[in-house]
Amino acid sequence: MPGRSAAVLACGVTNAAKLLVASLAFTGAYAGVFAHDSAGTAPAPVTTVTLSAREVPVTEPLPERPVAVSRSKAPGPSRAPVAR
Repeated sequence: MPGRSAAVLACGVTNAAKLLVASLAFTGAYAGVFAHDSAGTAPAPVTTVTLSAREVPVTEPLPERPVAVSRSKAPGPSRAPVAR
């Protein structure tokens, strides 16, 4: 039976090698097509944007708005022992 297991192992290695070669060929073809498509395009034009800001004094006060106050009880300090 050693001949049969060697044949099965060789068949599996052969299939793995074929799969590796096929995946490398596909990846190379995909990268080539992608590089070819992007090689013909011109670079995007550069647009310069200048940001500026200035301080403006407040000339009239903001209107008063009522503030909603929640009466829920806030959690107190923990009473758990502290490891020191």
